[in-house]
Formats: sequence, structure tokens, C-alpha cells
Amino acid sequence: RDLALHLEDEEGPFSIECLIFEATEQGIRALFKHGSFELADRLSRFIARQKLAV
Repeated sequence: RDLALHLEDEEGPFSIECLIFEATEQGIRALFKHGSFELADRLSRFIARQKLAV
């Protein structure tokens, strides 16, 4: 893994591994290596909640 995101939601802490395939001055392009459909669903829920909070 190149990068790990350590996140926390109401279910508790979880982490997502990422594979970085491009890093520039504008940002980083990476693929999430979630490893399971359950973790992918949890990340989707996390992102949806973050969008509502903004």
C-alpha cells in the first residue's frame, strides 16, 4: 500500500488502503483497495454522510 486513510464513523474506526498512481502539484490520483464489499459499502456510507454535513 502507498497510503492508508484512517477514518471513524458511528460504527467505530476503520481504514482504507490506497494505491497511488499519480502525484502532482494539483493533487493525488489513487485507487481505493477496500478488500471487501462490506468495507466498500461502509466507505460509501461515510462519504454520503460527509456530503450531507457540508
